[in-house]
Amino acid sequence: MKEHIRIFLLALFVSIACTAVAQVSETELKKKRHGIWWWLFIGWWWWIVEIFLWVFLTIPRLFVAMLKPTRYKTKTTHKSMFVCQSCGNHWHT
Repeated sequence: MKEHIRIFLLALFVSIACTAVAQVSETELKKKRHGIWWWLFIGWWWWIVEIFLWVFLTIPRLFVAMLKPTRYKTKTTHKSMFVCQSCGNHWHT
């Protein structure tokens, strides 16, 4: 019985000694869209304005489209992960 405990404790020590903790950051990138109020009051007729702007102001509209930044929303999450130094296996905490 003592031999089993000794082997278990030795295996536990080796697995802990060969394991490193890594901080991982995951970033999710989403394009921002208009809300429900925008679509109710402006969005349903805005496509008509867009057509007229493209027909009559094509060149200035292209410059504005090139220079206008794209709206993005980011969500960053941080996680701790264990990584085995000998085999490369990884798992979440």
